[in-house]
Amino acid sequence: NPLIKKVAIFIHVNEKDYSKYIIQKQNEIKRNGIEIITINTQTIHYQNNTEKTNSIKATKLIMNSKNDINIVLPITTVNNINKIQKISSDIPKLFCCFPLIGSEQFNQPMIINSFKFSPNEARSTIFLKNTKSEKVNKNRELLIQANELFKEILEYCIKNKYEDYFNLFTQEPISNQFIDINWINEKIFKPRTNFLYEQPIVKTVNNQYLHVTSLYFPKDCSKEYREY
Repeated sequence: NPLIKKVAIFIHVNEKDYSKYIIQKQNEIKRNGIEIITINTQTIHYQNNTEKTNSIKATKLIMNSKNDINIVLPITTVNNINKIQKISSDIPKLFCCFPLIGSEQFNQPMIINSFKFSPNEARSTIFLKNTKSEKVNKNRELLIQANELFKEILEYCIKNKYEDYFNLFTQEPISNQFIDINWINEKIFKPRTNFLYEQPIVKTVNNQYLHVTSLYFPKDCSKEYREY
């Protein structure tokens, strides 16, 4: 959530043994267009009320924001080259100010946050069935907007010579009682995947970037063929 600057979390084993996690943004967030943000996570472990370890880990994200919605993708920088990272399977993919715990399997290459999402009562996902519902139609509209923000990030990454675009491909969405799987496939998953196919995102041995559809991928899985 771009409005939250700092969060502290305590996890207790018992009264004297516990861990403290401090999550804090390193830079100011404008929430308008594409920006690179860094989030520091400080982890402190205590035993018998005495500090034993203290470490800080920085996480870089690329974010795109517009109106009531923003999306983020994890990135890393290696030898001055920015690389796109895959989102861990245990991280919720949908946020309504706070994470919707249960949306970890909402397969997509980005995290989507909007305070205008209408989640189910358990805050584990969003309503996407029953088009007579205003909440459902708003949720669908927000997901379509998220796809457009994703396209803008991809174009930005291509322009700025990012690498590892394969991390943007995901499995097909998983169905549940709140999700219209046909709608998700036709309006969200397939358009996003087709857009990826149309972009020069495959790096060749000559350091050129070509479209997926312009390349030939061998299908023979024999060892002799692979080593040829």
